[in-house]
Amino acid sequence: MEMDFLQLISNVGFPIAMCMLMSYYITQNAKSHKEEIDKMTETHKQEINDLAQAVNNNTLVLQKLLDHFDYSEGEN
Repeated sequence: MEMDFLQLISNVGFPIAMCMLMSYYITQNAKSHKEEIDKMTETHKQEINDLAQAVNNNTLVLQKLLDHFDYSEGEN
């Protein structure tokens, strides 16, 4: 690896070799970042679905309580 890099510098020059190295680094960094974002997105989707289910369950319970109290008020 080191010899390949030194040969690259001697063939194309230091500035071009550094540009190629930085390009490789940026590409690898972008791939890693994309994988992290994809994982976070999937986790976030699951969290949102869980929260939506909790809100729906709370809405149903609240509606049952309201129905029960409306029925109780009708008896009095």
